[in-house]
Amino acid sequence: MARGQYIDPQAGRLTVRQHAERWLTSRTMDPGTFVSTEQRIRLHVLPCMGSRTLGSLRPTRIREWLRKLQDAGVAPAYRRVIFENLSTMLTAQSMTG
Repeated sequence: MARGQYIDPQAGRLTVRQHAERWLTSRTMDPGTFVSTEQRIRLHVLPCMGSRTLGSLRPTRIREWLRKLQDAGVAPAYRRVIFENLSTMLTAQSMTG
């Protein structure tokens, strides 16, 4: 509201998994990019955050998730790509409504 944008209060009740499914189906990209984006979301985002509501995500939870990826041996460049996918997905959520 402070930015003059309407954000549907119901949107915060969606789970990350529900939003990811909606976001992925709305994307227009070449098939190869779609497959790799979907795979990163499915393998690295949803296992840790899929059941969380969008409204419950906080920077500390994101940092904890990134630390888990690091501890699991995920390369720094690949972690950045995964994080960018999550960030783009969450930005898309805040722009809807």
